[in-house]
Amino acid sequence: MATLGIDENRFLVKKASTENITGKWEEVVNEMVKTCREHLGNRLISVYVGGSVAHGEAVDVKSDIDLYAITDLNDEKIKEAQNSWVNSEMDRLNKLYPFQRGAEINLFFIDKLPEGKKLQMKVFATRVWGKDFDLELPPIRLDKETCGRVRLSMERDIDIAREKLETASDVKEIKKIGFEIAKRLIRSAGMMCMWRADFYTMETDKLVDMFISFYPDKEKEMRNLYEFEKYPPSDKGDILAMFDSFGEWLMEEDRKIFG
Repeated sequence: MATLGIDENRFLVKKASTENITGKWEEVVNEMVKTCREHLGNRLISVYVGGSVAHGEAVDVKSDIDLYAITDLNDEKIKEAQNSWVNSEMDRLNKLYPFQRGAEINLFFIDKLPEGKKLQMKVFATRVWGKDFDLELPPIRLDKETCGRVRLSMERDIDIAREKLETASDVKEIKKIGFEIAKRLIRSAGMMCMWRADFYTMETDKLVDMFISFYPDKEKEMRNLYEFEKYPPSDKGDILAMFDSFGEWLMEEDRKIFG
């Protein structure tokens, strides 16, 4: 996901554009949009694509495709869709286009858009089909309030990861959980200091360096967490031990900063 600059009023400057989605990446995006339209029909309002693909920075094997489908389906209907077709379609797309890391189809209820998703739509993503919400969404200022409003819940993420680890049986599944939770924790940790920096990023390597500049005494722990993302552990015990040590510290520091 790209790094953004800020203007003279500290508002984030958007770089994502449909013009950046080209070649084989455009082919995958078009297929994902087609899938959403076929399954959702007139319940689909808009489709956005974010991350490195929307910024023209996608890299084979390393980059995934984040697609946000804005719908008029409530939470219960979205869960039904997830089980009935979304998961199987993502599997199909990943087999059909193996050069990308993962094609993610995320459904959202128009009346309950998370603050973090609004931020991504406004500055990190671009509309590829349907209604354009850009003019309706307010500009995003890089400050403590924004970071506190859009940050991920580390406690929730860790609880979910613990639940997944309880039933995880094979190495591939354990590594996937380790990768996902490491990435989310690094991004959450970045929110604790990003409002004091002069740019906004979700790129984990830059977030690690940013975090260490504000918390030099936690360099070892943060670099170990970054290793979890690059080389996910195959032993679930390693992940659980991280939760009980650095994870606990991160959650406590998050509470001190944001309340």
